[in-house]
Amino acid sequence: LFDYASRAEDPEAGVVSYSLLSGPEGLSVDPAGGRVTWIPGRDQIGVHDVTLEASDDRGAAGFQFFQL
Repeated sequence: LFDYASRAEDPEAGVVSYSLLSGPEGLSVDPAGGRVTWIPGRDQIGVHDVTLEASDDRGAAGFQFFQL
């Protein structure tokens, strides 16, 4: 089980939403809270690239790249 609480802040105090741009099948993110979770299957052994995006309501965005 993978469980990660990502966090981003908007300097203008806007609403931040989260999305996954890449990652293994079954990986999910809570769009409002940023919690990333995954329960890998037996066929998913190995390294997986993940791209997480946090964006505000004005279109500004930040990205986090990591591997599982």
